[in-house]
This record gives sequence, structure tokens and C-alpha cells, in this order.
Amino acid sequence: MKRHSFGSDSACHVLGLASVMGFVALALCSGAKLLTKFHIRGLSGSWNASSESLVLQAVPGKIVFRFHSRDLHLMQALAKDAKPVRFVVRLDGAAPGDNCVVDTTQDGSGEIRESRLYQLIRQKGPIVDRTFEIEFLDPGIQALDFTFG
Repeated sequence: MKRHSFGSDSACHVLGLASVMGFVALALCSGAKLLTKFHIRGLSGSWNASSESLVLQAVPGKIVFRFHSRDLHLMQALAKDAKPVRFVVRLDGAAPGDNCVVDTTQDGSGEIRESRLYQLIRQKGPIVDRTFEIEFLDPGIQALDFTFG
């Protein structure tokens, strides 16, 4: 499995997304300190999986998993010749509200216009186990890696 890293020393790294579908994956921070774990609960839609990414072939497409961390980010890219991709995130089945960050609104909506790390959730208050869902409303997205902080 390949580990991808993003951001500063305080950012977490997670094992390649497509390599861990359906398994418990451990996210490790620098210094190998265990910070969080997540479990992909579901993948719906028509996806093409490789060792490096999941590419949505037809809509709708959704990724659902449990996590335990303050921040949740997703490295996302547009497939070749894709137009911007709209998405909606949910936290425990509801809009994220005050848990939204830079790339999502309180109602959970967002749009991918370029390849980069998207900040999706920042839990306010105590850090607890949560269920995260992201639904893509347009085809052409590449989900590369989740990172946690």
C-alpha cells in the first residue's frame, strides 16, 4: 500500500484509498503517532478503482465511512476533460452546519473546479466518532486520498 502525505507535520496521512476499500485503515501522523482510524462503509455508483484513485464513471456516486478526528479532507482531481463536479457532504446523515470548512457550505454543498486538497469537515466541540458521506452529483471526479487532522 502506498502512503500519501499532504501539508505540514501536523497533517495526517492515510493509506491509499482504493487499497483499503472495505477495510479498516489507520491514519498516522508524523512520528507514527496513531491519531485516527476510518472504515469505508459503502461505495455506491459506478466507480473505476485503481491502486491510486477511484474515478466516478456515472452519477450518482457516494462514499460513506466512519471516522474519528477533528478535520477531514479529501484530495480530489477532475478526470480528463471533466467539467466542474458538484458534491454534497453529510455528517451523521445531516448537513454539516457549523462543522463546515472552506470548501463546503453549512448545507453541505461544494464544487470541485481543480485538482487539490479539499477541506470538508472540522468538528466543533468534542471529537467523537462520526459517519461521513460525500455524494458526487456529476461524473468525472477522482477521489485520491482522505487526510485527517
